[in-house]
Amino acid sequence: QRPRISIWPLDATFVRGDTMELNCQATGDPVPAVTWEKNDLPLPLDPRIRVTEEGVLTIEEVNNNDRGLFRCIAVNTKG
Repeated sequence: QRPRISIWPLDATFVRGDTMELNCQATGDPVPAVTWEKNDLPLPLDPRIRVTEEGVLTIEEVNNNDRGLFRCIAVNTKG
């Protein structure tokens, strides 16, 4: 089964210094791998940025450089 994703929140605003959390739940068979992109590029290497195996993107101490369009991508052998 091709991956299906649910993302929340879909649109969010965060205050500088806050911790940002975006959730991506992916289902499919086989279980899809989840990655995140920012502005159509891989996430920057930054110790403030984490992605869990469950697809949760967390950015600590948000600042102006964190602005952008975040996209969750789920991939398995079916799509």
